[in-house]
Amino acid sequence: MAKSLSRLLNEFDFFDQWRSSYPERQDYTFFSRVHYSYSHIDMVWGNATALEKVEKIEIRDNTWSDHSINIWTMKDQWNTIKKATWRLKDYLLHNKTILDSLRSQIVCYFEINMPNETSYPNNWCSFKVTMRDNLISLEAHSNRNKSLDLISLYNNLAEKVKKNKTNPSRDNLKAIKMIKDQINQINIEKNAKILGNRLPVEVAVTLEVASINAVSEENMDYTATIFLLQRWTDERLKFEGNKSITLDARLVQLLWVPDTYIVDSKKSFLHDVTVQNRLVRLFSNGTVLYALRITTTVACNMDLAKYPMDKQTCTLQIESLGYSNKDLIYTWMRGNDSVRGMNTLKLAQYTVQNYYTKVSMGHDETDQRTRMWLVLYFVLQRNMIYFILETYVPSTLLVILSWISFWISMSSVPARTCFGVTTVLAMTTILMGSRSTLPTANCFIKAIDVYLGICFTFVFGALLEYAVAHYCSEEEKTSIKDSRQHPEEKPDDNIEIVIKSTSKELSLTENQENTLMQKNSESSYVKTVNISQTFWMKIKEKKDFFKDFFTVKNPENIDRYSRVVFPLVFLIINVFYWAYYLHMS
Repeated sequence: MAKSLSRLLNEFDFFDQWRSSYPERQDYTFFSRVHYSYSHIDMVWGNATALEKVEKIEIRDNTWSDHSINIWTMKDQWNTIKKATWRLKDYLLHNKTILDSLRSQIVCYFEINMPNETSYPNNWCSFKVTMRDNLISLEAHSNRNKSLDLISLYNNLAEKVKKNKTNPSRDNLKAIKMIKDQINQINIEKNAKILGNRLPVEVAVTLEVASINAVSEENMDYTATIFLLQRWTDERLKFEGNKSITLDARLVQLLWVPDTYIVDSKKSFLHDVTVQNRLVRLFSNGTVLYALRITTTVACNMDLAKYPMDKQTCTLQIESLGYSNKDLIYTWMRGNDSVRGMNTLKLAQYTVQNYYTKVSMGHDETDQRTRMWLVLYFVLQRNMIYFILETYVPSTLLVILSWISFWISMSSVPARTCFGVTTVLAMTTILMGSRSTLPTANCFIKAIDVYLGICFTFVFGALLEYAVAHYCSEEEKTSIKDSRQHPEEKPDDNIEIVIKSTSKELSLTENQENTLMQKNSESSYVKTVNISQTFWMKIKEKKDFFKDFFTVKNPENIDRYSRVVFPLVFLIINVFYWAYYLHMS
């Protein structure tokens, strides 16, 4: 037996790598606590080329298994951690052909390895290893046949479609439908295999933002062109070697890919010039790198109360459409470094102030399943220089222009009226133009609306100031003209004359022999007349006081005061306006 084994190993250039690396430890024995027996350690067979790549081999004892744990450390570029695990797939046990093959192999194994020749523990361990290797081989063979069948079906489908274009018939359409059904069935089984594992598939994501073409306040969305890179591991796609291969983008239909979609996307499309912009790269350990170039329009809820001194926080959220957290897990490949291109992004009205990534989880309301999604948050700071030159400076200059009328003579009615009406119309044009690109359904007042409202109030106030000054001036001219035509009389003197004449007449007609009652009656009558006249005199004095208070003595003073009051109040309001909104920002 030993000679036959040695001859076979020499023929294939195989040797035990453990004993070749550590010849002084050849007599090392292993105690199995599961079987309570000593045995030689497991042999690790390999050829000379494989031995050159190994730096160190360790065999560790354990208490929970009947096999030792082998730890290999590879040299240089081979020193990479590769996750190579295999689990029994349920679909293998539902295939009648595979089950029949397994039954015959079990019978054959125990006929050859009789219990009287080998201990039960060793026989059982060897049987498990043999059956596991057999199942791995059957799975690989089944996957290869499925892939070949799928390629054959696609070729057959292309021929049938071409034939139906030249010679349409019901038989061709029926054959095309049958082939499509077979392809869909294979794809369903293929997708079920990778998600049928006990552990969920981990999809690592990287985003590269090529450009943000437009940010629309009217529609509250933004349009971006991104490169979406997804990476996951499909153990069925392993192959020998340490290289990666780039596949044709059309072969994506033959692979399982996650059903990733962009949440809040209004419209999206995949670039297809000159071909569909897809990249599929396959690595030897089964890792698949899948990249897409997408242009998408995504909704972004904006708060425009501080417009144009505002900051907007927009999001780009991706998740699986149909799979739950038990089937699919999304992760950022390198945290915040998973997003590239944001630092060098150039926008017309915005600057990217900050961005960060986040992983969130939640329950789906439809089927109460836990979902995981990835979110990219980025903060856009609006550039103020455009609005200062386009809106703030012109409106401020219009306000200053309206003050020029304060230095024009009050008698120049056409000139001052022209200034007032022109500035009001120009201010109205700026006010309407600033709202043309903003959503009209929102009821909130923006910062630019407040400033334009202030400017419109001052411009309209300058026009009203001339109307008031002109009215007072005309009133003054009318009163002067009336005073010259009708000199003022002194009513108080007339009243005194009437009272004196009445008293004199009464005193002359009085009889010295009148009774005390007649004297008291005369005295009360004179007192009543005096009180009535005094009351009306006080009312007239109050009326004249209020009239004098609201009467401008000199209408020219209105312009003199306006030259100081209007600029001073406008300056104070500007200080409070800019301090408030810049502090809020």
